[in-house]
Amino acid sequence: MDDKRKHDFSDTIAQSDMINDYTKGWLNAVSEAMKEFDSETAEKITMRAAHVCEKNWHDHMSEHGYDLNSHDLPSFVKSLNEHVKEQGPEGYARMEDKDSVIVVFKPGKCVCPLVVSGYLKPSFNLCSCPNRVFEITLEKVTLKNVKSECISSFAAGDDSCTFRARVL
Repeated sequence: MDDKRKHDFSDTIAQSDMINDYTKGWLNAVSEAMKEFDSETAEKITMRAAHVCEKNWHDHMSEHGYDLNSHDLPSFVKSLNEHVKEQGPEGYARMEDKDSVIVVFKPGKCVCPLVVSGYLKPSFNLCSCPNRVFEITLEKVTLKNVKSECISSFAAGDDSCTFRARVL
């Protein structure tokens, strides 16, 4: 193809304001397709995305003086409660036993940046991403493997986002 060609469709999309609508449409199509998958498959798909969310969340927390490496599990729970009390949203974290934590947030809306920005519609399948972020966070705190589950979700119509994690 001639290097002097005019912009093709992909160039037009990528170099214009149309890229936002294109990205929203593409992400919504993927999100809708994920609703057809079982939770295990949806979790595998969002697992990689969770690492992006986790890095951005931890960078944000670090900017506010929050250091995950300075905590064990009980002090992490205490610190998380202090952060929630100061910054919101309404919620709490508590130890269920020495290896298990439950975290409840009541944000009043889905707080996924892709939902808030209008790129995606709320969907319970998206909750496997913050669930994985919770696991990664606790793995950094405890230096052990963690398994967590999303118990309730604003995106699923619940009044809270609740996650339970167990250190393995």
